[in-house]
Amino acid sequence: MIFTYSPFNKPIIIVFIHSNRCSTSVIQIYRSNYETMNGESIGYGVIAKYPIKANTKICEFKGKKMSVKKSKNYKFRVYLSKDCVLCCDDYALCEPSQCIASMINTANGLVCPYSGCILSSEDNNCRLSIVDSRAFIYSIRKIHKNEELFFPYNFKMIN
Repeated sequence: MIFTYSPFNKPIIIVFIHSNRCSTSVIQIYRSNYETMNGESIGYGVIAKYPIKANTKICEFKGKKMSVKKSKNYKFRVYLSKDCVLCCDDYALCEPSQCIASMINTANGLVCPYSGCILSSEDNNCRLSIVDSRAFIYSIRKIHKNEELFFPYNFKMIN
């Protein structure tokens, strides 16, 4: 399963890390119960171990910064600007993964295992924020204990 994020509609995979500057102690990776509309398992997800307040910085993406041109052979990328990409393969593909963000899914198009409803972009409870060439995940509303985290993979850069 490939998860994509791109401010410029280019296919990219997203990732984030544990950081003592963020709230990663309140989240954990788990085997997600959500599926795609085709019935495929989405694999892992990230849930809140405790309630998370709205506008809380949850985690930071980790990777090597490089030009867009040099990054084309990397799978796990986050665009920091039109010319700069954070390539996260070295952190996302190791065992165990050092990038919890690679486990956060987008809600759009997933099937809820509890209600059978198809989720939409309105069901995302987190957002990506680029600050000083760093990428962070923030909550956009209160997230309840044991609720899965979701954020939209398509992100528009605001200058």
